[in-house]
Amino acid sequence: RISTMNVQDLAQMALSLVFVRGHDQQGGHLLGSREMTLSLVRDVVLAMVEKLKCARLTYPDDAWITHDLVRVWMNEEDAQRSLGEAWGVLDGFVSRLFDEVYDFFRF
Repeated sequence: RISTMNVQDLAQMALSLVFVRGHDQQGGHLLGSREMTLSLVRDVVLAMVEKLKCARLTYPDDAWITHDLVRVWMNEEDAQRSLGEAWGVLDGFVSRLFDEVYDFFRF
């Protein structure tokens, strides 16, 4: 069902999962088990990456939020292993956004 959600709902779900993780607790909160929570994170990320491929459906903030979601729940190796090509697409997209923002402020 997550794959059929609209972009706004996916972004809200991603943002909620970032806050579920928390910053003051080592393990954060879980929805059921750690495996179940990571499965939900993975499903949200994969669905959002599909939406990001259709640029007219999304905003750059959607990519940042989704990237942050991955980074608070997974390290780089786990993201690559769990998300595969989707992580490369998302990470590359956010890197290009960062470069554009950096270039804007640099000049």
